[in-house]
Amino acid sequence: MRFELVSSPDRQEETEKPPSQETAHGRSLVAGDETREALMAERIGSLGDRITSLSGSLSAVLGRLDEKIARHERERTENGDVEQAPPPDNFRAHLFSGGGGR
Repeated sequence: MRFELVSSPDRQEETEKPPSQETAHGRSLVAGDETREALMAERIGSLGDRITSLSGSLSAVLGRLDEKIARHERERTENGDVEQAPPPDNFRAHLFSGGGGR
């Protein structure tokens, strides 16, 4: 069985159109390097602000999570709720970096 690839005439008209030079904000990138550099500098600045904001929020959330975990662990040990399950028979502690002591 043999197949031949043939493109339709309608399809060729679509591909002959030049690609759009507009960004998502509708600004033209054809104007030159200065416009591109200004646009990139603006985007880099706003992205840096977003990253700084997200990093601060994430740091605060992780700090609260760490405090809650530490408090929960203290409460478990104080109440005697800590019950260590024995490792499975096929567990090989020596393969981990700590050595495991076995």
